[in-house]
Amino acid sequence: MSATLEAVLEQVKTLSPTERAKLVEFLRHPNVRKNGTVESRMAKIKAFQERFRGMLPSTEEFMAEKRQEVELEERKWRS
Repeated sequence: MSATLEAVLEQVKTLSPTERAKLVEFLRHPNVRKNGTVESRMAKIKAFQERFRGMLPSTEEFMAEKRQEVELEERKWRS
């Protein structure tokens, strides 16, 4: 265990039972306002996907371009 963690645990021992209960509750349920709920995060991901749909090439297009790049490099090395 790190020295920092040991120091924190020693400080926790000095808390009142009420403060310990609050700490345990906080650690079980991180700040929802900061991190958001699972549903809100999924909604943000879907909105991001919708916003940028079509901006990147499909896998097939990407692979075709890579194949062309490889062929071009091979031709350079052969000459």
